[in-house]
Amino acid sequence: MKNKKINLLSWLIYDGANSFLSVAIGGLFLAQWLVLDMGYDDILYGATFSLATVLTLTTSPFWGAWSDRSGKRLPFIKWVTFLLIILSGILSFVAPSGFSPRLKVIMVLLIVIGIQYFYQLSLVFYNALLDAVSTKINKGKISGFGEAFSNIGWILGSVIFLQF
Repeated sequence: MKNKKINLLSWLIYDGANSFLSVAIGGLFLAQWLVLDMGYDDILYGATFSLATVLTLTTSPFWGAWSDRSGKRLPFIKWVTFLLIILSGILSFVAPSGFSPRLKVIMVLLIVIGIQYFYQLSLVFYNALLDAVSTKINKGKISGFGEAFSNIGWILGSVIFLQF
C-alpha cells in the first residue's frame, strides 16, 4: 500500500512539473523573448508549437504501440523526462548566448520544438500509468487529482516566472 501511495505521489508531481515547464517555456518565455526581445513575428511562435504538435500526432501512435508491446511505461517516461531536462538546460544557455540573433532564434525554436514534442509525447506514457496508480473504483478521482496537480503547476509557473 505504501508503494502505491509513493507511485501515486510521483505520478501527480510529474504532472505538476510538466505543466510548470510548459508554462515557463511555452506560455511565458518564448513569446516574450521571440516577439518583444528579438523582434520577430509571432507567427514563428505559433508555428513552433504547431510543428511540435504535428510531430507528436504522427509519431506518438508508434511510441504508444511500442510501449504497449513491451508492457512497460517507466523506461519511456524516464527517457522523455531526461531529454526534457537536457533540452531545457541547453535552452538556458542558448537563449542568452552571444550567438548572432538569427542563429540564436533558430536554435531556440528548434530546442523548443524538441521540448514541446517530448512534453506532449510524455503524456502518452503518463496517461497510460493511470491504471498503475489507481483502481477501477477511484480512477476518476485519481485522474482529477492529476488535473489538479497540472493546474497547480501552471499556477506556480505563472506566479514565479511572471516576475521575470
